[in-house]
Amino acid sequence: MSILIRNNIVNHRYFLESGKISELKRNLIMPYKEHLIDIYNVAKSNSEPSHTTPNSIRHVLETINRFVAPNVEFSKFCDQVDGFQDSAFLYSLIHDSSHGGIRSQRAYTPEMVKAGCELIIEYLEKNYTGQVELLKT
Repeated sequence: MSILIRNNIVNHRYFLESGKISELKRNLIMPYKEHLIDIYNVAKSNSEPSHTTPNSIRHVLETINRFVAPNVEFSKFCDQVDGFQDSAFLYSLIHDSSHGGIRSQRAYTPEMVKAGCELIIEYLEKNYTGQVELLKT
């Protein structure tokens, strides 16, 4: 199914579950791209950060980490991302806020989350240009 969808061979996506035909949601097929779109839209002010944005940041960074440096621990990989260490809240954001902990007040402002998304997009544009260019088409 993933091959059919990525190559635009099918227009409609359905699956059979418990004797019922349902529409297959795109984000179940390619979650990396959907997370990257979330980060990009927040970074470019096309949408506001949501409760899923920290998880999107973490997912994208973990995916890149597994591909380019699978032998490097995630926290050490994050330290190699330009500007990551300068953003003191970003590491705790993707560890704490991406795991659904209960909070009585917001720990991060939308501006802080947007700045984190901008940093990730800048990192991708500098090191993996095609990842972001694909979203612009």
